[in-house]
Amino acid sequence: MPSIPSLPNDIHTRLYDEGSYRLSALVAGAHVESQCLGHSTLVWYVDKQPSPEASEEKRQVRTEMKSYSTFPKTFHYECKIVSGGTIKFDGKRDPSYMSVSMGTKYNGNLLEMPAHPSTLVKSSVQNLDPADWMRVIRQQHPGTHKLSSLTIPGTHNSFARVGYVEASPIFPDFVREFAECQTYGIREQLLMGVRFIDLRTSGTDLRLRHGRIGLKGHLREALDAIAEFLQQHSHETVLVQAKRDMESLTGDRQGETPETRRAVEDAFSSYPCSYVETREPSLDECRGKMVLLSTDHATKGINLSPIRDGSPNINWDYEDVEQHWKDVARRLEWNVNNSSTDDGFWYHCGCNSYWFPPGNVLSNVVAIEKHGYRTPRDHSNHLNWRMSELIKNQYWDKPNRLGLVQLDFAYPTLVKQLLLTNFK
Repeated sequence: MPSIPSLPNDIHTRLYDEGSYRLSALVAGAHVESQCLGHSTLVWYVDKQPSPEASEEKRQVRTEMKSYSTFPKTFHYECKIVSGGTIKFDGKRDPSYMSVSMGTKYNGNLLEMPAHPSTLVKSSVQNLDPADWMRVIRQQHPGTHKLSSLTIPGTHNSFARVGYVEASPIFPDFVREFAECQTYGIREQLLMGVRFIDLRTSGTDLRLRHGRIGLKGHLREALDAIAEFLQQHSHETVLVQAKRDMESLTGDRQGETPETRRAVEDAFSSYPCSYVETREPSLDECRGKMVLLSTDHATKGINLSPIRDGSPNINWDYEDVEQHWKDVARRLEWNVNNSSTDDGFWYHCGCNSYWFPPGNVLSNVVAIEKHGYRTPRDHSNHLNWRMSELIKNQYWDKPNRLGLVQLDFAYPTLVKQLLLTNFK
């Protein structure tokens, strides 16, 4: 198992100043996890709190966080970094006092942390590096094998990561948590095995967004990260969906136009590693390529349709997260039982949180209230753990084609579980 790496000095000296302790703790955890890919974290408020006890290799970092509830105050937090196992924690579980890595399971006062990805092996791929998993697929299936024949781990709103959401003029802290969908940046997502990236733009300026909320980035910033990854991992392929997702505070939704689509296609085509043809390539043809997916008004990119008739519907306007999970599990089961690797169809399954209906800010608040004020992170805590258990119990013993699976708050262990369903 890889040792926990040394951390940059700025992590030890940084003051996390995100407006609230809750957001600061989330950003601190995400910052550390990005530096220690595959390891897990617990961030907790130190003052008058018992120190956690970890069962596996650990490293500890102390940091400071500031909040602006009435007057600015700074308190000490610590971050424990582990490579799996359990952490005994008797401190406060309030979100303002602690945050943990995605995939953590609560068992009384024990936090069962996700296993390090290196512990996940299959007989045909003993030492698989998730950053190069498609290279092994190509070795095992040379020739005309199609992208659509694989289980492809993907992320939903891939650039909407913790700490990269712009402040909203209304309830900024509250809105940020509902706009954040990922812990890791594009580079880290690709290194841990994600091969479908979902990007949303505001229009011809190609600023990145999540609906009515702006993100701290530009389409070219995301494409640069993908191109750099492919330069270093030349046997991999990355599917890229880039589409307009612009909505005003009054609820006016602005869809794709020929002009906005052309701006995306022109930016994408400027990269030597781009694949913009409309036909699906074989694995050999798209080696080292980022593949554009088409959308409304597109002239370039492959179409993920047609979708097979009979595919079970997933209800996105749900109130019960467990019922939503049952929809997701039913879709995955259908994908496995009704597909073959050479049928030419794409199979898709979103394992992300509920859909916000069009309308003004008030309509969104009503939707949030309907769902118990649970954020995408809250929903992912339930859905991703269930996904991990399903793969382990039903889809692990032999290769299974789950299709393109999109996640909110993807984490290394779950992504490796998904990609390993391609192997014996």
